[in-house]
Amino acid sequence: MRAGGDRAQLALGITWRRGARFDNLVEGGNAEAIRAVRRLAEQGGRTCLYLWGDPGTGKTHLLHAACEAGAAAGRRVAYVPLGERWRGPPEMVADFSAFHLVCLDDAQHLRGVRGWEEGVFGLYQRLHDRGGGLLVSAPRRPAALGLGLPDLASRFAADLVIRLHPLADDQRREALRLHARQRGLDLSPEVGDYILSRHRRDLHALIGLLERLDRAALAAQRALTLPFVREVMARER
Repeated sequence: MRAGGDRAQLALGITWRRGARFDNLVEGGNAEAIRAVRRLAEQGGRTCLYLWGDPGTGKTHLLHAACEAGAAAGRRVAYVPLGERWRGPPEMVADFSAFHLVCLDDAQHLRGVRGWEEGVFGLYQRLHDRGGGLLVSAPRRPAALGLGLPDLASRFAADLVIRLHPLADDQRREALRLHARQRGLDLSPEVGDYILSRHRRDLHALIGLLERLDRAALAAQRALTLPFVREVMARER
């Protein structure tokens, strides 16, 4: 029989993105964050790790990679997106308290919703008591989230808080190449430069485009040549 948290994830259709791994991450200026997340995912050892940074700095990818690594290590993990994908009531969050690791994505959506803030505070306390870990992402540091429950902000800030930094263009290019290779795609430097010059440059958007290009190439039985990529991107405009 599955535990409550497993049922909750199945009922809501929530899971992490398979294939998001630490070995397809480009560190850039985020080596400390990647090491800390990987250690928490695979070994535990702390109650809360809080990641913050601008959109596109790789927060969500790191949470997905943490889930993938934790599951591979035989640990119970849960991915909880607090934005538009979450459709459950606040009290359902308590179902995840028996997990080894719970990843809360987009914690800014807790702001102003008392039931949610109290639910996550209770989850933190239960994970702390049971030796579990909480991995949190948000665009701002804990004190700047504007949470109505001061104790929750203080819990987020009490352990390890790390700011993520955006990748430089050459690092974005390398990240695209790594993700393409993982999918069995040959992404030439010419195509990579074209994508970077004509698409949103944040990592989440670039990986999303690569996923769509992969599906389109498979459906058309085409390689990712520059003319084909131009054609697919033109259809999206």
